[in-house]
Amino acid sequence: MKINLSLFLVIVATTFFFSCSDSKTASSENESTSTEISSEETASKPRPKQNMSPSQRLSTQFEELGLGLSAEQVSQIDAIAANYDFNNAADRDARKAMRQTFQNEVFENVLTAEQQSAYNQSKAAR
Repeated sequence: MKINLSLFLVIVATTFFFSCSDSKTASSENESTSTEISSEETASKPRPKQNMSPSQRLSTQFEELGLGLSAEQVSQIDAIAANYDFNNAADRDARKAMRQTFQNEVFENVLTAEQQSAYNQSKAAR
């Protein structure tokens, strides 16, 4: 009787051990699958705005508003952006002030009245 009980406990313990190791393997496979999916999702997303030029960033913002920039406007924005060195600003506050000055200059000198009103409406909605 004791031998049968011991044998039974050994079988149950062995079964439990192998079933736990199988579930760990299955969860590892699920994790790698979810990693692959997130990599695919990331690949389909547009590149971050931090890697864009100022004219590309503004074009994207106006496309999101349903408006576009003309080629002439893009070249004007590029000319204005050439006057600013955003990457070598002294600190974060200086970069923020520089960006604000740039945006104001673009707003006043490049955008049409329709684009200005759309921008103001989106800014008010935020």
